[in-house]
Amino acid sequence: MAAYVWVLLILAALYGLLAAGVDLLEWVRLRLAKKEQLRSVSVVVIAKNREDIIEGFIRTVCSFAISCNTVGYEVIVIDDHSSDQTGAIIQRLAAASQVLRAVRMKDIAHLNQSPEQVGTLLARSDIVLLCRLTGDLDHIATLNTIKCMLRRSRGDRDRIHLYMGAKG
Repeated sequence: MAAYVWVLLILAALYGLLAAGVDLLEWVRLRLAKKEQLRSVSVVVIAKNREDIIEGFIRTVCSFAISCNTVGYEVIVIDDHSSDQTGAIIQRLAAASQVLRAVRMKDIAHLNQSPEQVGTLLARSDIVLLCRLTGDLDHIATLNTIKCMLRRSRGDRDRIHLYMGAKG
């Protein structure tokens, strides 16, 4: 009789180990599935007369794609009728980058769209971060916000828009 009790205890223990193994495999599968669900991100930067900071700002935003391990990452920089060298800097950077697209508003003025509308229409991603570089915007804080948003770019499939900067 004692032998049957031992056999039952061993079978119960084996069943418990098997159930725990199945749970562990399910947990690993879910973790891997979450990594596959990384969302794509479009960062739309609207700049006007910001030749003083635009190159460093854009290079930093483009580098976030690597540091945040973001898939489907793109940066769209819109020159909003700059009278300085902002547009030329943006065009030069876009020619040398795989993730950067440059748009000059004066080239598409006939569409009668705001830079925000153009950026949103051009964005291919689930998450769209709109950033207007104005004189009163702290560009370091903006970079930190973008990096934070990229690290959190997971979740449901609704399109997300974040707008930073004063209009004008």
